[in-house]
Amino acid sequence: MFLSIMPVNGHAGTMNNLPITSVDKLKMAAGNYWFFTKPSSPNMPLELEIVGENQLSVPNLGVFNGIANKDRSTFFKLKKGVVISSSAVFGTDKIKTLRTNLAINSALHFANGATYQFRDPIVGDNRSWDNLSGRNLDGTVVVSPGINTHINGYVSYDGSGTFIYPLGNGSTEYHPLTANGNTGKTITTAWLPGDPSGNNDLTDVSTAHSRASVAGSIKLVYSSGQWDWHIRTTSTGLTNNTIPVNESPSSPIIISVPVPLDVAAFTNNKPGNLKLVGWNGTSWEALDNITINSGVITASISKTFSSITYGAVEDAALPVNLVTFSAHKEGNISILDWETASETNSKYFDIERSINGKDWSAIGNITSKGESVTLLRYHFADQNPANGDNFYRLKMVDTDESFAYSRIQFLQFEETNEVVLFPNPVSEILSIKTNYDWNKVANVSLYNNAGHLVHSSSAKPLKTIDVRQLSSGKYIVLITAADGIRKSYQILISR
Repeated sequence: MFLSIMPVNGHAGTMNNLPITSVDKLKMAAGNYWFFTKPSSPNMPLELEIVGENQLSVPNLGVFNGIANKDRSTFFKLKKGVVISSSAVFGTDKIKTLRTNLAINSALHFANGATYQFRDPIVGDNRSWDNLSGRNLDGTVVVSPGINTHINGYVSYDGSGTFIYPLGNGSTEYHPLTANGNTGKTITTAWLPGDPSGNNDLTDVSTAHSRASVAGSIKLVYSSGQWDWHIRTTSTGLTNNTIPVNESPSSPIIISVPVPLDVAAFTNNKPGNLKLVGWNGTSWEALDNITINSGVITASISKTFSSITYGAVEDAALPVNLVTFSAHKEGNISILDWETASETNSKYFDIERSINGKDWSAIGNITSKGESVTLLRYHFADQNPANGDNFYRLKMVDTDESFAYSRIQFLQFEETNEVVLFPNPVSEILSIKTNYDWNKVANVSLYNNAGHLVHSSSAKPLKTIDVRQLSSGKYIVLITAADGIRKSYQILISR
């Protein structure tokens, strides 16, 4: 059976709660943007699942966000994956693919140099994607992949250019990998969170990738995750039950990944010791031609590896042996707990917090025991976490003031600031009342019902908007804070 989905009257197809099940092949017509919007019924599932035994062939995937709401996602569960031969546009939520031992087959496959974009609705209500008309993408803005915009699963590429794999764990981690294409080869990769020793490499389950098995000068292997790595001949056919053979590249592949945020903890404040390593079937060995520049580590691959991760060339002993570090919420408070198995010349712990994972500030300090060979427990409560994202880490300081960082923990708290727009409906002057610190507001914008910008504030936004020159109708007020957080509100201009 062959099922082809075509546009209606030259416009993009809109499918509400349409179950797509196993067919021999599901194909979306070339040149069309396919997007899913929230139906009038409130019973839209949390994620749209597209399942099948075979393959979804998509010349232009178009806008494919599951549904318009950002907290919904799309889950491709096709055993022969999704092949995109031109372009794909995703909304700003996680796109998921199968994580099984056949994951190579079920990847999102960007063929012949196909590209992708993530797009953010210009307004925040559930119907925001309805501003799209045919192939017109007005009403959305291109956003960079990141923590909130990535693919949780496997991605393949068979073009000849450089490709950024927008990979993450579907939650709080973004781990992009950039690689140049390899003639005649398809490169597939995914971020696999967790200890590589746990045998969680889905495409190479024959051996556990023990971090204790190292080669050459490598002394340490990263414990928080790895990139699954697989190369196959592009012309190799896929079956539902067999993983293609993992091959060597036809020419050296240059890969680049971000230096990990916890590089100081991993290398004991010696980031120059950081390396990239690959699992060769029996041990972790250093990749070739490794360089570090501007927060990015680059290396070349010229042989067969089944996984890639970080390594270090020198034993990075910490002032404490940190066993656990966790964070959880109790009401509006962040609770941090950690345990040490031993301490030598330890002085104190700084508790640090960040709202973006990059800029950190100390929010507390706890004196350590100093010397211990028994299990010790510590506890800290952040009474005033930030609205939105909160990243936490420990700075473990020795008596000689050397230090190392722990892994990062993440908690998120809902925005509690109240905003009232009045009068609403409005005919002349719209006023904004809020308990939010107005000095932290960077911009106030107004968009009409077609998604076009009709007003943008000055560098110091006022709490009023003159709407006397605007036509009657529905509008969206978008308030943007200095930290990038945006909130949208609907108003009605009526006369």
